[in-house]
Amino acid sequence: MMSTFDNCILLNAILKNDNLYDDSDASYLFMLQGLHQQIVMEYYSRSEKIILKMRELGVDNMESWSEIDNLYVNDIVDEIKIENYNGIIPKIRNLIETLETKYGVE
Repeated sequence: MMSTFDNCILLNAILKNDNLYDDSDASYLFMLQGLHQQIVMEYYSRSEKIILKMRELGVDNMESWSEIDNLYVNDIVDEIKIENYNGIIPKIRNLIETLETKYGVE
């Protein structure tokens, strides 16, 4: 499965934030495809629901994505760059759970 703006929080946060200089970080996301497929599919499924809810709430915007990028995604990308895959999964789960709570995703 490919990352799109409809199913990937990481991609949205990297490309829709207020930092034009970090767009190349999106190229690191392909490295996550090597993670266990069940984890990848769960990430996409849960991300899709969060993104849909953000659109419903009118918060699919640069301000929200910049905040998500600064609070969570920069750290996740740093872990990907050093290939610390054991550290990535808990951080991604924390990101997903936090956003589900914040936006009221069930």
